[in-house]
Amino acid sequence: MGTCKIKISNKLSTTYMSQEPKQKVSRLTNSTKKLKGGLFSWTKCIQFPLKATTSFFLSITLLIVLSYIGNETIKNLSFVFYFISVLAFTFMLYKFLEPAFNFWSSMRNIVIITNPEAEKIKEFASQNVTKFYLDNHYQYRRYNDELILFSSEVDYYLFNNADTITLNIINRMEPLPDGATYFLARNVNKKISEGKDIYNNNFVKLCDDLGLNTKSVTVRKTDYYTNISTNDAIDSCARLKGKASLYIEGKNFSINKNGKLYDLKHSTCANIVGASTLAITSDNKVVISKQGWLNDVNNGKYVPSGSGSADYDDLKISTHTFSCFLKKAMERELKEELHLNNQTLKINTIIISYLRLLNRGGKPDFFGISRICATSDEIKKIHALPVDNNHKTNEVDSLVFLNPTDLYDEHIFAIISKEDMSVQLISMIETIKRYKNEHDIELFTII
Repeated sequence: MGTCKIKISNKLSTTYMSQEPKQKVSRLTNSTKKLKGGLFSWTKCIQFPLKATTSFFLSITLLIVLSYIGNETIKNLSFVFYFISVLAFTFMLYKFLEPAFNFWSSMRNIVIITNPEAEKIKEFASQNVTKFYLDNHYQYRRYNDELILFSSEVDYYLFNNADTITLNIINRMEPLPDGATYFLARNVNKKISEGKDIYNNNFVKLCDDLGLNTKSVTVRKTDYYTNISTNDAIDSCARLKGKASLYIEGKNFSINKNGKLYDLKHSTCANIVGASTLAITSDNKVVISKQGWLNDVNNGKYVPSGSGSADYDDLKISTHTFSCFLKKAMERELKEELHLNNQTLKINTIIISYLRLLNRGGKPDFFGISRICATSDEIKKIHALPVDNNHKTNEVDSLVFLNPTDLYDEHIFAIISKEDMSVQLISMIETIKRYKNEHDIELFTII
């Protein structure tokens, strides 16, 4: 592979940072925007005064019209119409504020506890999959106490056919499933109290399962709040203080009554599409990132060069193929975390694997390899440039550069402890070795 030079700007542009799609959830915004759809959404803000005002004026108008009739009995009933108008206004106000009352009531009275059977539940679900997953040769692995479900055959199918899989998009969001709001309230406040950086972005939900004959997949709009109140509730139970009858198990969102993980097409979880990629530079160095401690997921862990989730804006693509969407998401994550958004360089990505994370309610994750048209020294210089503190995301603390051969043998585990790696990075290392052993393909050399 020939090297190619890029011009490194002196600092990261404030334009890139101002266009950062993630909107951090602070205590202030959290206090008014927790409820699904927004506690005071624009739609409700407009509908309420329109409905209340219309009801009020209809009652007054009816009263005025009747007063012209001249019937004393009708005139004496004027107070009834005043009462009706006030009642209509009061009812509309109550309906407007009812979600807020319910939400804050749950905040005060709901207790979230860890399900003592959580590990057994996930272990059973990983070993007792539905017919679809059996037919497509899925199996489970445990990495650092995290369970994954994957199929090497489906990975190879995706590697060869991702460009032919068409993409269907549903633009509207689903409502939260019953009981999920209880987990939402407590989980958001818990993460904020721990100082975590969280963002209520719009993400992409995967609605179809990946198999050996997949020709198209459907995705739809979802968000972070849906994720933490469904997928991430798998280990939790919600209990109402003083009422033993209200006991909701978070596992019910992702695991069916038979103890099996729901197929994606039957799941009510957010099932946000994860997108991770390992970058290799023009001088053949593999880039591994170390996440910041304030990150919501994998904080302090070593992760692939770009590791995150597909944003809803990633669906704005010229060609509606599944691979085009995945590559855009992976390359955006890579640019954000390596601070490459302000650089004009070529990135080429291939899709190599897919899995579902049992510890996160079966959340789907996709993986790729990306060739960056920049040397490792250039990447180091770019990443070391100052960042506007008002927009710093603290996503990546540091970078590690390795030779591709380090990933094919066990040498990487002498450099980075396996316990310090994310499940995504460990899975990618195993996938890279599997391609070489089973298919005689060295992924870093074909891109």
